[in-house]
Amino acid sequence: MRLLTQILLSTYLFLLPWDGLFLIELNFPFSPSFIPLGFVAVIYVFLLLKKRKILVPQVLKPLILLFFYMLLSLLWTPALNEGLSNGIRIVSYVATAIILYNLSHAFKINVQYLIMAFLLGVFLVGVYSFQQVGFSMQRFSIAGGFNPSWYAAFLLWGVIFADFLSKLFKRKHKIFFISTILFMLFLLLLTQGRNSILALVASYIFVIIINFIIRIFTKIKKRSFVVNLDPVRLKTLFSFFGVFTIIISFYILFNYLNLWDNIERVFLITELIDGDPDRATAGRTIIWDNYLQLFDNNIIFGEGVRAHDALAYSSPHNNYITLLYNFGILGFLLWMIFLGKVFKLSLIMDKNRTFLFRWFFFATLFLGIGNDILYYKYWWIGLTILILVRQNNFTHSNLENSKDDLKKSFVNG
Repeated sequence: MRLLTQILLSTYLFLLPWDGLFLIELNFPFSPSFIPLGFVAVIYVFLLLKKRKILVPQVLKPLILLFFYMLLSLLWTPALNEGLSNGIRIVSYVATAIILYNLSHAFKINVQYLIMAFLLGVFLVGVYSFQQVGFSMQRFSIAGGFNPSWYAAFLLWGVIFADFLSKLFKRKHKIFFISTILFMLFLLLLTQGRNSILALVASYIFVIIINFIIRIFTKIKKRSFVVNLDPVRLKTLFSFFGVFTIIISFYILFNYLNLWDNIERVFLITELIDGDPDRATAGRTIIWDNYLQLFDNNIIFGEGVRAHDALAYSSPHNNYITLLYNFGILGFLLWMIFLGKVFKLSLIMDKNRTFLFRWFFFATLFLGIGNDILYYKYWWIGLTILILVRQNNFTHSNLENSKDDLKKSFVNG
């Protein structure tokens, strides 16, 4: 059963990035990831009947409370049908996270292989789509009608989790992860998903700086501070040099291939601030100001699920304003408690997971500035994988042992 669950979970995470291509380009009647997810749900039902216990990760509890408050807010939601459909959508995201967490815990699933499956899904759907369309699309995406910003968010998580895995495997395997990260960064630029690009870059810089400051203060506290370049400072220095090297390499590549028109939108950052407010991708500060003027109406409890859809304004494109307008101060506080739990976990993790949790924290922080991520599957996928990482002890020895365990599971059926 363990091997079957491992395969089904891996297949589900692999197919997730492909859903848009199957639905739009191949006219599939439903998302293909639903197939393995359906079998996973059946296994979980049998597990639940047997153990009669549901494990809920601590980091998810504020979001579950937010979800129950969301159900309560349906009583005063102006657009009830829209509110119900979005409520059901978030129910499915929360339920999926809990199911994967419980199955991973019960069957001691090798989470590194689940992450690898997701990473391969993000990478290979990009390779396939790029081979099909090349540079012909104004904004690269996996399908003609699929929002490029959504695939950009998948690429963002792909880069973050590929970086995490690269630190777990031996040096001879790192070339795979490095080349994968570089190609995903290349595709991320072609999507011109400014919110994901800014969130990825800004969050990485913040994590590097914070880690460096914490290490310096730790050394001072231990009275072991030295002026020379120790390994910690060298690693930080090389991280910054690595970022600049990648930037220069991409500059040379895009200049050589004359692809500046394919990423022109990336550089129009000011358009996000003072552009046309009638466009979904521009005039954000004007839109935010319109919403801020409405907060006096029901700032404590909010207006209800997706209440902003009933307004003439564009969507807030800001998770914090969305939370305040839809769920008031109560919903906003629950979200901030969730973020606080993520950051708190980053303080007690081992070295590799500390970096991952801090990167997720800042990536979520910045993604929320530019979009209503609470309602989007792509953000919940990142959170679900993070929850799975939380309960596993990732070491080189455990990676080797997990390979042996899988072999035994296959032999024993």
